[in-house]
Amino acid sequence: MTDLAMKSVIMSRESRLSLRPRRTPYYISPLVGRAFGYKRNAKLAGKWVARIRTLSGHYREKSVGIADDYAAVDNIGIVAFDEAYARAEEWFNGQDTLATRIEARPFGRVDGLSVCPIGPEYTVSHALAEFTEWRLKFRSPSNHLAVVSLANAYIVPTIGSVVCADLTPGHIRSVALKVEATAKRRGSGRYARKMIDPTSLTPDERRKRRITANGTLSILRSALSMAFREGKIGNDNAWKFARGFPHVDVARVEYLSWTNAKRLVDAARPDLRRLILAGLYTGCRLSELFCITPGDILEQRMALYIHPQKTYRGRTIALPEEGYDFFQMLARGRDSKTPLLQRYDGGKWKTNYVAMHFKRLCKNLGFANTVVFHSLRHTYASLLLQSGTPPIVVSRQLGHINLTTVIKTYAHVTDDFFDVEFRARFKPGFIRPPDLFSNVMVGDDV
Repeated sequence: MTDLAMKSVIMSRESRLSLRPRRTPYYISPLVGRAFGYKRNAKLAGKWVARIRTLSGHYREKSVGIADDYAAVDNIGIVAFDEAYARAEEWFNGQDTLATRIEARPFGRVDGLSVCPIGPEYTVSHALAEFTEWRLKFRSPSNHLAVVSLANAYIVPTIGSVVCADLTPGHIRSVALKVEATAKRRGSGRYARKMIDPTSLTPDERRKRRITANGTLSILRSALSMAFREGKIGNDNAWKFARGFPHVDVARVEYLSWTNAKRLVDAARPDLRRLILAGLYTGCRLSELFCITPGDILEQRMALYIHPQKTYRGRTIALPEEGYDFFQMLARGRDSKTPLLQRYDGGKWKTNYVAMHFKRLCKNLGFANTVVFHSLRHTYASLLLQSGTPPIVVSRQLGHINLTTVIKTYAHVTDDFFDVEFRARFKPGFIRPPDLFSNVMVGDDV
């Protein structure tokens, strides 16, 4: 039930008395970190309850009055909805919760910086504001929101007010150190997170915090470099040689073996099976698969044109014979602009719908809970490399700019491939096997 519907229920005495008694209140949440609700009692009158979220991530509750379920309002102990809600807001904003509450904010993603820079001095916040505004014009919305979220959480509160002309390498390092010493964030809120001792983290937890720190530094360097190129900053000495934490980007991609990929195909329902096969034949992202039409099949090359999506470039990928026949079969009798991959009822696939059914399928097959639909892209690349396909071909099929991404992401596969290729090509023949066990060195005088 939505907050609006729940509010209409608990405002009415007759409606709220029809609710099932339970220990948990029926809440409405006007803002993130704030909630107001009605706690239904089986025999007695219900209570009005307010709740806030604390900086530690826990909740704190307070009763703000008894509901007028069976008695008249006296605005002392027994209060109606409006009076109870006013008391809740007073408690939300009071001194009693000031030290422990998180900052309230509207629901939804924060799509802009938490600061509006003004004044003649060109600060880091000015550079961030111009950078994010420019980046939004050609980047995907999700990418923009991720950048804004990191900037709001770590850069703005740490050095946002620092004048760019006064920046030092120490300022840049302070951002990285703050990220490492901040607890993992949930969501994209502007409120501060709990500070922690990095040495108390496990090695893997600390590695992940450092990955976030490196990503945040990349945003900061990009914003400052753009301002420097446009002549708004005199020099780039403060960040030119800044480096992030080393040796933290360990690729841990989830992929399926040939056997498990076949099991996945066999167990899927028909419409989902077609989507899975398309992913295994092409290595395409889910958003790219949704857009494939009969007109994208290139018969002369037995290839498929993949339309650009968001920030992804358009590309042409080769198909195996089996994959080419698969797409030709889907295209029969269809208009050239009709999507090839549709649900059983003729409707369009939605990302969340695919994720839900794919997750359920993987669970039934006993796969790890980390396997998602995007894992098929990793499976495609891994199986190509295992079969001896050169990394440059895999890179082109996936749409990467260079080989670095493939080698870095699929090191677990490319290492094995390189080992096999090395042994196949490098056969020195310096000594014969029996010589390995001889006590006489080659060339010694006997």
